[in-house]
Amino acid sequence: MPDLLRDLPPRRRLYLAALLTAQEARLKVAATRAVALDVLADLAAAGLIEVPWPALRWTSPPSIQLPLEGLAWRPSSALARTTRPLQATTAVLRGVFLEPSAIELGVSVWSKLVLAEAESYFAYQLGKHNFDVGWAADIHYVSVGLRTALSAAQWRYCSWVATRQGASTAAQLGSAEPDRVREAIFNDLGRRATAVATADWAHTAYAPKDPLPDNALARLFASDATNLHASFWSTVPSSAALTGDDP
Repeated sequence: MPDLLRDLPPRRRLYLAALLTAQEARLKVAATRAVALDVLADLAAAGLIEVPWPALRWTSPPSIQLPLEGLAWRPSSALARTTRPLQATTAVLRGVFLEPSAIELGVSVWSKLVLAEAESYFAYQLGKHNFDVGWAADIHYVSVGLRTALSAAQWRYCSWVATRQGASTAAQLGSAEPDRVREAIFNDLGRRATAVATADWAHTAYAPKDPLPDNALARLFASDATNLHASFWSTVPSSAALTGDDP
């Protein structure tokens, strides 16, 4: 096993595997562009890849462009010397967040991925109703105010219903009041998330049909770095849930 990959900290192994998988399998790196940029920035800081920032791509090759995000990168000389880097990285990734020393980090990564999935789904719902998808960033403000975290499926439910409430408000106000519509959606999202977090409402989870996420980062976390699989969506991140000790 190449020392370069074996010696990487757990999160960086996941990031590198996600980047290489996204390139090979034509997947998004992450649920949101912001998280994809975090992945590239971390790997560039570690000297594993090069990026053309502040530009999104170089004006001349050689470079690699992520097929769905359109962000350019290229391997560092050290990574380029690694034989079959995707297979090697995936091998050292397997079960890494189940190791005792990495469990709390795994919960932190899971929580970040849940919120990214929530923002992505919220943006999708907003777009369906012809609202500004940039409003999806408001979900981060709602999450800060919660005393208990939500699962990805619970966030999807809250986003779906809050956007429908926004559509109702827009129909009453007309198209000239986008700020009031955004505020109505934000308030409804916060109200529903609080009720779900405190278990005041039941049957408030909406998991996708596909058990694995559609982006490389969350997919590898759920299926390789942990044994979560479909419970990635349905379970609130915790150390007990991560290790399978949650009753």
